Amino acid sequence: MFAALAVDPRISVAVGDALGDGALLLKDKLIVRPDGALGYDLHQDYPYWSHMDVPADAVLSVLLPIDPFDPGNGSLELFPALHGQRLPGPAGDPLDTDPAAVAGRPSETMTLMPGDALIFHSLVPHRSGPNTSGKTRCGLFLTYNAAAYGDLYNAYLERLDAQPTIAAH
Repeated sequence: MFAALAVDPRISVAVGDALGDGALLLKDKLIVRPDGALGYDLHQDYPYWSHMDVPADAVLSVLLPIDPFDPGNGSLELFPALHGQRLPGPAGDPLDTDPAAVAGRPSETMTLMPGDALIFHSLVPHRSGPNTSGKTRCGLFLTYNAAAYGDLYNAYLERLDAQPTIAAH
């Protein structure tokens, strides 16, 4: 079922149009957030892809909520006006983003329902809060690269096996 969603034209064509030349799946990840789970620290996705020799503007992520996403269960908080550059990481952590880089900047915590799709640029800083809802929530995260850069899915998986710290977020 999830594999079919990744290539469903309602998603892949929309992402391909946004990228300008078609889209190929780079990564797929089901995130299950049980009640009481902590959120993810502030980060941009691109630092996790920069080793793939694909520019930031050629990578988009899609969140497909399996369950509702809201502030109570740790939905994504996005900082959309800051997607134009890679932001500095905290000391000793080049993959995450220093919270000082977004201090005082407007953000939006997303409320999403099953059937919605959130598409976001690889440089949009984002984080999620803890799940305090009393229920588990799931979401499918799909990452696509512009077709001009070729099929990178297996190359990403091979790199992941060689360097597991890449998937630490």
